[in-house]
Amino acid sequence: MCWNLGNVPVIGGTLAELPWLVDSGSLLLMVELGIAWRAVRFSTRSGRTARLAGSDCRGLLVVLLISIPVGVTPAHLHAPT
Repeated sequence: MCWNLGNVPVIGGTLAELPWLVDSGSLLLMVELGIAWRAVRFSTRSGRTARLAGSDCRGLLVVLLISIPVGVTPAHLHAPT
């Protein structure tokens, strides 16, 4: 739910050139990534295949987490002064 609710203000804030709105949506996206990290970490499956899938998923979550501040930066650089 946080992912969907976070994307709306990010897109709207980008189109309206409101960096504070982009920031608030980004915060929701980071909350969702934390929830997903916890879900992957405490998965009930066991075995080598589950560990490999979990590490792949965590790697993707890290990439997404890094991409959020990278995407927020242009919103602040191009905001009207």
